[in-house]
Amino acid sequence: MAEFGGKDPPKRSIDLAKLCPKLSPEELEEARENLRRYVVLALRVFERLESDPDAMARFDALTASRRASTMNAKGRENEEKINS
Repeated sequence: MAEFGGKDPPKRSIDLAKLCPKLSPEELEEARENLRRYVVLALRVFERLESDPDAMARFDALTASRRASTMNAKGRENEEKINS
């Protein structure tokens, strides 16, 4: 919570009707329920990883990047040569 100065983070709402204006009321309700279920699942996964250091280590190993970044100065030099 340090990034919010010790206060609770601001609450935000998602207006799915604005994000998906072509959905019918029934489809919007289904989308809201799917989003709610997804957030509950993501929270359960987070809490599980947070409570088990071994699980977190396995998660980190599975999600670690195996490739070096391709965003480097060398790439920019080549781009400058092409644009010159």
